Amino acid sequence: MTRFPRLFAPLQIGRLSLRNRIMMTTNHPRFTEERYLRYLEDRAQAGVALLAVPAGLQFPTGPGLFSPDSIDQFDSVLPHPLTRDGLAYYDATMIPRLQRLVEVVHRHGAACVGQLYHPGASKNRASDNLQPGVGPSRFLDEHLPEVPHVLDEEEIAGIVEAYGHAARRVNEAGLDAIEIHAGHGYLIEQFLSPFSNDRSDRYGGDLDGRMRLLLEVIDEIRRNVGPDFPVGIRLAGDEFIDEGLAIDNVVEIGRRIAGQLDYINITGGTHSGYLGGPGPAYVSPWLAPLGLNVPAAAAIKKAVDIPVIVGGRINAPEQAEGILADGAADMVGMVRALFADLEFVSKAKDGRAGEIRKCIGNNECHGLYDRGLPIRCAVNASMGREDEMEITPARLTKRVLVIGGGPAGMEAARVAALRGHTVDLYERSSSLGGMLNVITRDPGRRNMKDFVDYLEGQLDKLGVNVHTDTEADSRLVAEQAPDAVVVAAGAERYFPSVPGARGNNVVTDADVLEGRVTVGDRVVVVAGLEEHLPPLSIADFLAAQGKTVEVISEMMVVGYGVEKRTLGLFTKRLLELGVVLTPLTKLESINGRTVTVSNSFTHRRREIPDVDTVVLTGGGQPRDHLKTELKDRVKELYLIGDCLAPRRLMHAVLDGSRVGHLI
Repeated sequence: MTRFPRLFAPLQIGRLSLRNRIMMTTNHPRFTEERYLRYLEDRAQAGVALLAVPAGLQFPTGPGLFSPDSIDQFDSVLPHPLTRDGLAYYDATMIPRLQRLVEVVHRHGAACVGQLYHPGASKNRASDNLQPGVGPSRFLDEHLPEVPHVLDEEEIAGIVEAYGHAARRVNEAGLDAIEIHAGHGYLIEQFLSPFSNDRSDRYGGDLDGRMRLLLEVIDEIRRNVGPDFPVGIRLAGDEFIDEGLAIDNVVEIGRRIAGQLDYINITGGTHSGYLGGPGPAYVSPWLAPLGLNVPAAAAIKKAVDIPVIVGGRINAPEQAEGILADGAADMVGMVRALFADLEFVSKAKDGRAGEIRKCIGNNECHGLYDRGLPIRCAVNASMGREDEMEITPARLTKRVLVIGGGPAGMEAARVAALRGHTVDLYERSSSLGGMLNVITRDPGRRNMKDFVDYLEGQLDKLGVNVHTDTEADSRLVAEQAPDAVVVAAGAERYFPSVPGARGNNVVTDADVLEGRVTVGDRVVVVAGLEEHLPPLSIADFLAAQGKTVEVISEMMVVGYGVEKRTLGLFTKRLLELGVVLTPLTKLESINGRTVTVSNSFTHRRREIPDVDTVVLTGGGQPRDHLKTELKDRVKELYLIGDCLAPRRLMHAVLDGSRVGHLI
C-alpha cells in the first residue's frame, strides 16, 4: 500500500479519467523534436498522469510577407492564422506535430492536454522574432520594456477566432483536453489585471469588462470542440503585484467561469516576476516559499465545484500528499521536480520516496532558457541528455578511486557504481558535500542540503566505500593500484594580488561560513569578477546578523550572471537588509581598515574607510597537483569539477556523470 493514497488516487476531469493526481504542467525545454518526444515519453512511462504541452497560437502583428522557405529563421514572418494560406499552414504543421506528441504520451497510459497561449506584451527576449508585442493598453512589461501595440476591437475578434482554430487542432490531433493560459502575465491575464488594463471601452474598466476577452475565448473554444471536450484554464491565483490581481479577484473570476470549464489550474506571479517591482515569478527560486500558490488554490477550491490543480515549488511527495489531504487542491502540478528526478512518481509510488533527487530551486534551468538555450538541470545531468546518460552495465568492471567528496566526485562515484564498478571515494574532511556542505551552513541556503543528502544516500545504497578524514595522495593511489582514478579535489580560494590581500582582517566566504573567523560590524564583500551567487549569499548571511555590508563587483550589475528571477528577489532582500551593492568597482588595496577601490571603466579611485572585515568571494585556483603526480602512473586518469576548472554546481554534476559513464 502506498504511503501517499491521495496522490495516487484516480481523478475525473470532465470525461477524462486520470490514474493519479500528478500533472506535468506546460513547459518548453527548447529541445529538438526527437529529444522532446523522448522527454515526454520518459515522464509518461514514469507514471505522470497528465502532461501538458504547448499547442500553439501564432498571431503576427507587424508587417511583412510570409515565406515558407524562411519559416525556420528567427525573424521569420508567420502567416496570419485566419487567411486561407495561414489556416492551411498551421493545420499542416501543428496537427501532425501534436499527433506525434500525444502518441508517445498515450503509449504509456498518460493523458495529454494542449495549452493555448498568447504572450501578449510579455515576450521572451531570447526568442524575440522582432514582431511587436500586443496588449490591452500601452503599459511596459518591465522584463522586456517595449511599448506594445494596443489591440483594437477588430484585432481582438481575430485573436478570439484564432483561439478557436487552435482548439480545433488540439481536438483533431487527438489530445485529451485543452488548457487556456490566462496567467503568468500573458495576454489574457493582461486583460484581466487592473495593473495592465486601463482601457475605457467594453474590454476594460470593471471586472465585467476585463473578463470579456476570456469569456469570448471560452465561448469560441466551445463552439469549435463542443460542450463535452475537457477544457480547463490556468490562472495566477495572485500576481504578487500592487494593483494587480489578488486572491479575492481570482476567486471571483473562478466562480464566474467554473460552469463553462472542467478544471482550474492555479499558478502565481508573472513571467518575469518584475512587474511592479521584484516579486515571486511563476518559476520561483528557493527564495520563495514551498507551495507558495497553495493558499490561492485553497480559496478558489472553496468557491468552485470543479477540480482545482495547483503548482509552484512542490518538490516532495509528502508535501503533495499534504496539499491534497488539506483539501487545498485536487491535483498537483510539477515541472522542475520532474527535471530533477525523472522517477519522482514511480519512486513515490513504490515506497522509495527517500531516494528522490529533489529540486533545489536554483533555477539554472530557466537561466539557460532565458538565454535561448535548452533547459538543463543543475542536479540531474541526464535531464535532456537521456540517450547519452542512460545507465548501461560496464563491459569490464573496474576498481575506481575517486579523490574528493564534493558534488563532482560524489556524482562520478554514484554513476560508476550504478554501472557495476567497485568504487572507493576519499574525502580529506570529515563530511561529504565539498563546498555545498559549507554553503548549507548558511540558513538561507539550506536548499543545497537536499542534494548532498540524496548523493550520500545513493553512495550508501550502492555500496561505495567512503573514506572521510583521508587525504588521498600519490602514495595512497600507488598502494591501492586502482584501474581508474577520478580527481575531484575542488579548488582553493583565490586571493587577489593586491596590497594587503593577506591581511589579518581579510577572510574568505568559506572562512565565515565554517566559523573559522570573527567578522566585524562593518564589512566589504569583494566579488571581483564573480558574477554568480557567492557574493550575494555571504552578504545576505552577514547582513542578517546585523552587519553593515557593502558588496563591490567589477561587473555591470552585482550578480550579473544569476538567473533573473533569483537575482530580482535576492537584490530586493539585500536592499531591505541595508546592503549596499556597488558595481563597476575593483579592489585596489587594503591598508588596515581602509579599502581602496577604483571604477572599472574610469579607473578613478576612492577609499572606503572604517572597514572591520574584508570578505573575498571571487575566483578559485584548481587543486590539480595530482594531475602531474599521477600522470603516466595510473591506467586511467580523469579531472572533473573545480579541479578541472572552477565553475558552478551544474558543471560539477555534469562532469561527474559523464566520467561515470565513460569509465
